[in-house]
Amino acid sequence: MRASMHVMACLVVLGLFTACGIDEYYTNIGTGAVPGQPLFKGNQKDKEPVECTCNCVGGGGGSTSFTGKSWVMDTLVLGDPLVDLKDMVNDVIKTEMGKGTLNVLLSVEDDDRETGILTLLFGAGEKSESDYSFGDGASTVDATLVAASGAFAFNSPVAKFAVTIPMEEGDPISIPITNVVLKGTISPDGGKISGGTLEGLLTVEDAKNTTVLFDSLYNILRNLEHVEPDNDMDGDSEMDSWVFSGTFTAKGCTVTAK
Repeated sequence: MRASMHVMACLVVLGLFTACGIDEYYTNIGTGAVPGQPLFKGNQKDKEPVECTCNCVGGGGGSTSFTGKSWVMDTLVLGDPLVDLKDMVNDVIKTEMGKGTLNVLLSVEDDDRETGILTLLFGAGEKSESDYSFGDGASTVDATLVAASGAFAFNSPVAKFAVTIPMEEGDPISIPITNVVLKGTISPDGGKISGGTLEGLLTVEDAKNTTVLFDSLYNILRNLEHVEPDNDMDGDSEMDSWVFSGTFTAKGCTVTAK
């Protein structure tokens, strides 16, 4: 029994050495070596430092740089504060995204892996036959990137972004969102973004100034959706905004004008 345990211990130690890719410099046993050959033969001072070639500590190195990568949202599903109108609005968004008339773009201007900061351009854009361009009002924003997983999040909110939904009849519906923060996960090859979330605020003032078909967005939310403002932006104990949320995914694209 003791001999068997000794053999098992030796096998475990041997397995650990093999897994960490011990360089031949340690054993000096290479092609043509024979048992009993002395260890560390030769002049050690002339040898190169030994590096452990396996990933002995921590996670992987992550993806290559995302600098120059761009994406367009291919799904955007709005949530709060919409209730009964949610499905209708999201169906329209899905249709317009499929037609290329509703385009929300993200483009990486810099990917600093030493600091873990992505510098992004974010905003609405226009689609041509094969590529996209940012429209007026695009915002530059820094985001923290976890390179090993591709997860990112805006470091500070974008002051204002409007989700503009074209309508076949009548004027487009434009929903202005304040303090927008995006989060998501970029694939290792930079080809897509998954698990995206959009969070922001819809102010009472903006809702009153936004017309949707036949009435103000403010009246629609309060009288049709029966949703009262639920957030106090300035800390005066008066609810002056609605928390706005959504989810998204995005696919890689070519942005030719920024």
